[in-house]
Amino acid sequence: MAGVAPLPAALLGGLLFLAAVLLHEGVNRRRAVREIQAALSEAREEAEELKRRLVASEKSAAEIRAVMDRAEGWNSDQMVAEMHTLQSLLERLAERSRSRRQVKSDGPLGDRIRTAAPAALAKSLSNEEIFEIMQKGLEQNRVDLYLQPVVSLPERKVRFYETFSRIRNDQGNVILPEQYLSVAAEQGLLTDIDNMLLFRCVQLIRRAQIDKLAVGFFCNLASESLNDNDFFPQFIEFMRANVALADNLVFELAQSAIKNPDIERNLKPLARLGFTFSLDKVSDLSFNFAGLAKRGFRFLKVPSAVLRDRGNYEDLPFHIDDYKNAVNRAGLQLIAEKVEEEREVIDLLDLGIDLGQGFLFGEPRPSREVSS
Repeated sequence: MAGVAPLPAALLGGLLFLAAVLLHEGVNRRRAVREIQAALSEAREEAEELKRRLVASEKSAAEIRAVMDRAEGWNSDQMVAEMHTLQSLLERLAERSRSRRQVKSDGPLGDRIRTAAPAALAKSLSNEEIFEIMQKGLEQNRVDLYLQPVVSLPERKVRFYETFSRIRNDQGNVILPEQYLSVAAEQGLLTDIDNMLLFRCVQLIRRAQIDKLAVGFFCNLASESLNDNDFFPQFIEFMRANVALADNLVFELAQSAIKNPDIERNLKPLARLGFTFSLDKVSDLSFNFAGLAKRGFRFLKVPSAVLRDRGNYEDLPFHIDDYKNAVNRAGLQLIAEKVEEEREVIDLLDLGIDLGQGFLFGEPRPSREVSS
């Protein structure tokens, strides 16, 4: 500036700059205050609107409750209670439905059992046709392992699986045991089928043990196999090499088989190896339970219909309701088999039965791992 000393001029310029900065800051603050005030005003309006809606909703609810209370025979509290009851019922039904499905698809081997089985061939097949299917099935490795659960009652948790064999034809359809067993017996093929089933069962149990699955397996042995002088010594050697499976493998025999003294004698080497037995197809309930246990039997499978028919107990030395306890006292476990309807379960529970097997809990299904 003309006529102003340099130092005062610099001071004056600094003051002017500072004043401009303060003025700009003041303008910004006033703008921010106005924006905050506008936001608060908008929030208050929204709060008032929500309050009006809440009051209107409460009024509508009160009107509905008053109308319901005036209805003859019930009120809102009653309706709420009934709705809770209905909800509980629906939940129980849903849980029961889930439980039924889980028995059939879940359990220790749920991911290793196919959910669908191949179609069965017509029962009108001739013996010649059945024999041809069996012969080709054995030659071409088409004997498959099927598993059916044995469950605890009333929880229906899988405890064991029973193994069955099915034989496929060229098209992938199967013949059932009731179709081929008599023909196989006539043609001397039962031992071959048992041998194939046993081999596949051993494969599955080994995998189950590796995975530390707490589940047992019932493997059926035909009386013809147990009485076969060529097969049985090889069978004993095979089991001696697989004695580590004894905790998970139970051999199952029909009641009629143990009446043969030769078969009973052949069971002793298996028992000495640590393997145990199950008796199925039971029709006569008069047993020496302690004698069975001494011979290595640990399970007794009785059809549900036989257990539930009180006429079967007339000649027993104890009351019908004590049958299961008598079995347990000897060191055996009683399994009700061929359970097909819910009403049977109620009767079985009344008898104290805590293990069951049958189509109600799951049909035999092919194993994924060992089916070729």
